[in-house]
Amino acid sequence: MGKRYDRAGETTEMDSYTLWHAKGNYDFSRNIRGYIQIENIGDKQYQVIDGYATAGRSYYAGAEVAF
Repeated sequence: MGKRYDRAGETTEMDSYTLWHAKGNYDFSRNIRGYIQIENIGDKQYQVIDGYATAGRSYYAGAEVAF
């Protein structure tokens, strides 16, 4: 995200930032698929709106089962 202003018409300039995410899945069988996702790998502290912080590094995992 490049430098930008917090809200239209205002003068609060927000810093630029870069985020990295990764996602993968694996088919264990025809009916079972597992997945993992990592967001904000670099644990970057950034703000989308001035004064409101966002989540740090986050991990998600799960499975899909079909019958």
